[in-house]
Amino acid sequence: MILFAISVAAARVPDVCLTAEAPEPGRTISVAWVTPLRRRASNHKFLEVVPTAELRRTATTDASLARTLQRLGMRRSSREPDRRYKVVVFDAPTDQLYGCGATVDHATDGAGLPLYGATWATLASDGFCVLPAARFVAGDKP
Repeated sequence: MILFAISVAAARVPDVCLTAEAPEPGRTISVAWVTPLRRRASNHKFLEVVPTAELRRTATTDASLARTLQRLGMRRSSREPDRRYKVVVFDAPTDQLYGCGATVDHATDGAGLPLYGATWATLASDGFCVLPAARFVAGDKP
């Protein structure tokens, strides 16, 4: 019975996330899920997240939501998007994250940011913060 439950849980995790390198265990890191504003996730939905510090560094360097979305592999166009996006920030225990490789930067077709995965329930267990993506990219600027 336990083996069946483990195999069902593993079936929800994308294959690349089972073979990629995970973050160093025994720590907590801040990770971010970037998604269109109205998109929601159920407790058992598997989310792909990036380290918040890496996202903040590249977002402030790029100073463009469109470029940040390209770097995340979420958009090919370099024009600013018409739809609104949000950034959901979590503090996640690293031993509960799967390593999923890296995002694909659509501007360069190279590797983007490190990519991790976990379920919403795992990520949200200690709470979360939701920010408009445009404000996140703007950083401290008004």
